[in-house]
Amino acid sequence: MVLEELFKLVDCVPTPIFIMDVTPGQLPIYAHYNSEAIEKTGFKLSEIVGRNSIEVFGTVFGPAACEEQRSANNASTSTSYRSKMRSASCAPHLPRNLMHRAASSA
Repeated sequence: MVLEELFKLVDCVPTPIFIMDVTPGQLPIYAHYNSEAIEKTGFKLSEIVGRNSIEVFGTVFGPAACEEQRSANNASTSTSYRSKMRSASCAPHLPRNLMHRAASSA
């Protein structure tokens, strides 16, 4: 119930937000995309939630995104990074640059 309320709040933010479920030793899994992220990417929420970046974006962009997500999650302070897609063929409706931000749980 608390997560549902958080997701409703995040949906009001006019910036794309991707919420990841991170389990040590596993690939980060998308838990939620806010409304702005859905609009920017063109994906339906059902196409993203419960999947990792490789499953969503394929082998061209997905592995790099997963690695950046892991690095951001392991940072001891708030961190952001920008991933430039080598080819738009894996997801032609996505912006060429994606920025992610992860906050430390410490």
